Amino acid sequence: MQSLRKAKGKTQREVAAAAGIDFTYLSKLEHGKDPAPSEDLINRLALVLEVPAEYLQAAAGKVPSTVRRRVDENPRFALLLKRLAESDDAILDRHYRLAGVKDIQSPVHTSDDRPGRMLRDDRSHRKSQ
Repeated sequence: MQSLRKAKGKTQREVAAAAGIDFTYLSKLEHGKDPAPSEDLINRLALVLEVPAEYLQAAAGKVPSTVRRRVDENPRFALLLKRLAESDDAILDRHYRLAGVKDIQSPVHTSDDRPGRMLRDDRSHRKSQ
């Protein structure tokens, strides 16, 4: 997320204020010091950073509430997700194309995009803006 913020020319204080959080919390998110935030906060950050919320949610390892609801309401959908999770990459790539799912590397991929990490891509200990 830090690279997104900097690419937009925004400081931590500007993004935090626009998202309604303290800049120290944003700093912790950028540096992987706190777990991924709520879906609501991810949506607000995506709005401020002008990126699709679904990309930030995916990069944070969050399952959108619409997907959770669908799983709860439809056991067949839950089974489909289970089968997809067990599929090899070639099969997944085919499903991605059919569903029109773009590569998450654009616009928010970083070298450290693991679930639960809010797009931290700067491993140095430089002071954040």
